[in-house]
Amino acid sequence: MRYLDGDTRREIDEAKGQGVPVPRIAERLHMEVRELCQLMHWPQWQEIPTGNMVEQPADYLWSCDRLDGQL
Repeated sequence: MRYLDGDTRREIDEAKGQGVPVPRIAERLHMEVRELCQLMHWPQWQEIPTGNMVEQPADYLWSCDRLDGQL
């Protein structure tokens, strides 16, 4: 496993904070996403599927209300 110095860690945190996707950061550092997450002590990263959630986001926002009514 690699070592990331303090300056590199700071730059990675800044990039992530500015919305740079984790896979792009990992690619820039020539490492796997899982390895980057381990080195940065981030939770396991997984890509979110873009199925129905992108097509109908409003349905997901209110699904908890529908489920609450069924309980």
